[in-house]
This record gives sequence, structure tokens and C-alpha cells, in this order.
Amino acid sequence: MKNNKVCIFSTFYEYDQAYSLCNCVEDQIRMFVDNGYKIKLIVDEDFKSPGGYWSHPSVSYGYTPHDIQRSNDGVLKEGWEQEVDKFYEALKKELEGYKVVIGHDIVLQPAHLIHNLASRRLANERPELRWLHWSHSATAPSVRCSDENAREIIQQKFPNAFMCYPNDWDRDRVAKNYKYELDEVKCVHHPSDFTSLMFGDEIDLSEVENEEVRNKLDKQINYPIRLSKDLVNEFDILDADVIATYPCRLDRGKQPEFLIKTMAKMKEMGRSVRCIIFDFHSTGGDKVVYRDELKIIGKQWGLDEKELIFISEWREDTRLRVPRQMIMNLKKISDFHMHPSTSETYSLVAQESMIWRNFCIMNHHTPYMRDIYGSKNVIHEKFGGAVNVLDMEDGSTNVNIHNEGEYFHNLANKVLYFIEQGNPVINQWRFIRKTKSINHIFRNQLEPLLYYAKSAPEVS
Repeated sequence: MKNNKVCIFSTFYEYDQAYSLCNCVEDQIRMFVDNGYKIKLIVDEDFKSPGGYWSHPSVSYGYTPHDIQRSNDGVLKEGWEQEVDKFYEALKKELEGYKVVIGHDIVLQPAHLIHNLASRRLANERPELRWLHWSHSATAPSVRCSDENAREIIQQKFPNAFMCYPNDWDRDRVAKNYKYELDEVKCVHHPSDFTSLMFGDEIDLSEVENEEVRNKLDKQINYPIRLSKDLVNEFDILDADVIATYPCRLDRGKQPEFLIKTMAKMKEMGRSVRCIIFDFHSTGGDKVVYRDELKIIGKQWGLDEKELIFISEWREDTRLRVPRQMIMNLKKISDFHMHPSTSETYSLVAQESMIWRNFCIMNHHTPYMRDIYGSKNVIHEKFGGAVNVLDMEDGSTNVNIHNEGEYFHNLANKVLYFIEQGNPVINQWRFIRKTKSINHIFRNQLEPLLYYAKSAPEVS
């Protein structure tokens, strides 16, 4: 049975966006509330919520005394025992009813000895309470402390706890320094919220009194962000091995079937794929017929509705068009851009794909594209053209593909080579988006620790 109540215990007395630990805790808040958990944040009584996820409806606050000693040199002055008593009583009250508490640098920093000592007293009293101690700095062999009695306490292993460390290589050293067994030091990487970093976050417009202005700002600023995140989350786009985005009106000369078949072959080769077609202004006449044909092609070649996405059919508000910023956001996370269009004068789509470091496959039979974008860092494939490339006169250049399976297998292999081996920047992005995302770290590294080994009875 899922325990959906978790406490995050920090030493924060103010919010500082430049302080990396604040950002790490905010990412944890995102992970928990987005997965249905209710979070209590225990902070210093002087702390003020900065808004955003810190003020999410699933987040509540508990408070600890502000008037305590903090010394980066680990100096405890007279009266520290009374401060520990006071802090302990506050912490005991705030953790009542919880069975998992995540502590951030509580036991590893000399500046937080009062937090450390009070936490240990409570941990000894409540053996059913699981402590997950996050480390954000390279650990010293021991925590500095000027008082001999206090030092003896903090040098003991923290009871009922796991140490959560952001790399695996250091686990043995950390375990020895803090008297843990090796399997009690858990590797949990720091995740990144890629959609927030790359798309931005919605801004709070509640203080804008004029409704017309508020709605206008929401449409211009928040709506593209909201739309982009909804699409990525609904189709698990960041979990894919290969992502490609093609903005095109569904004229037959745009030839998105070349991209669809290429990605189907990538899937056949064992890659998970997302092929996103921004088919704007394509709701009537032959464009509808063409889209139906493309959907049949996708299905026949092995792509399902989660892998081949037509934006015009996603939601009612995306049927005709989407904000340009949404297309840019999806290009930011894409790996390559294929441009099989048979007729262009220029291509801002290709150019903007290059801005966001998409590897580009251009059409050999539209030679003006070679003139515009060169040949050094893109490849040119034979897709057919709306001019006669032999004499540069009006006419057409046709491509006869005798074995489509072999043709698209070879094309998929070529593209995979460039994004998996030929371009380390693209390939490293593909690696971190799958293994360092908010969702991946939560599902595979953090959440399992909540239910690891012994636990307290369920809390209703």
C-alpha cells in the first residue's frame, strides 16, 4: 500500500535561487507532488515560501526554532543543550504521523549541529521512522564539533537511516566515514527538470488585476509552456531513444512519410521513437485524406499512436495551429530533423532545427538547400524534387525506390550513426534526458527507498 505522506527536513531560513541546495529540494518537491504525494517541508520559522512549487496545494509547512547556534567551524557555545531540547520538541511535533523523512545536509555540516543532535535523539526514540539523509557536498571524514560530549554523539552511526549520495564511486568511502554498511549508502543522482529548464515555467499572474491583460499575458507566456509540457508528459517523449519533430502543412510535396518510415525502421532496430508532426492548417480537402494515408502508413510500418503524433488531432485547441514557441520547445529536445520536402525557396524550419542542434538530413534533389546550408555538417539524401535537377529547369526529379524496406533501413542506420556516434553532443543529450530526468530518478532511485525494508504502519 502506498504511503503518500513524506517529510522533507531542511536547514533553510531563507530562499536563495542561487543556492544549489534550494534548487535540489525544489526538484524533490516537484517529483513528489507530480506523483501524487503530500509533502511537509520542515524549515526554519523565518523561512518564507517563494511561491511556485513551494506553495503547491500538496505542500504544507512545519517550523523549527530560528534562535539556535550555527557555526561553520562546528563551535558549540554555552547553552547548546537547551537549544537541542527546544529544537527536539519542535521536530518531534512536526514528524508525528510520518514514517519517512528526507534530511538535507542535516548530519554532514558543522553549521547544523543542533539539527543533527535533535534528529538523533528523535531517531533513537522512533525506530520505525525511516531517515533518508541527502548529501550535497563531498563528505569529510568526520563532522567538526568543539564539544566533546556532542562530538561523541554525532560520530555514531545515525540510527534507522540510509545515506543518499549522488554518485556510486564514493559509496565505500562514505560508508566507512559514517559507519554505515555499504548497502546502506544509496546512490541517488541529482535529477534535472528538463522541461522547466528548456521551456521555462509559468509565471504567477494572480496579482494582475485587469482580467483582459491577465488573459493576454497567460496566452502569450504561459500557454505555450503549458502546452509543451502537457505534450511531453502525456506521450513520455523524454523517455524515447530518438525524437524527431517535423512542422509542415500537409501538402503532398512535404513528404512526411519519409520521416515516418525512417523512424519505423529505427523502432525495428530496437530504439523507442517519437515522431511528432506539427500539421498546421491541414483540416480540409486533400490534406485530411493525406493525413489518413500517413496514419495508415505509420500503422503498417509498426508505429502506434504514442509514437506517431499528429498535433492537429491531439487536442481541440491544437487542431488548426499552435504557438511558434511550442514548436521551438519541441525542437529543443529533438535529435534530428529530416526535410524531404520537394519544393522550397528557403527553410526556416531547417534553420531553426539547426539552432537547437538537431542533426539535419536535407533533400539532395533541392540543390538550393545545399547552397543555403552547405554540406559539411548535414547530409543530403535523394527524396525527389519539383524541379529537374539535371538542367535546373521546370519539371520534376523522381526517385524510384525498388526495395523500400532496404532503403529506409539504410537511411535509418545512417541517421542513427550520426546521432549516436558521429555527434557526441547529441548523444550525450540523449543519454542524460533518459537517465537524469525528474521522472527517471524518482521512479528508479528515490521512490523505492520509501518502501525499502522495515517501515512504520500506514498513516491514513
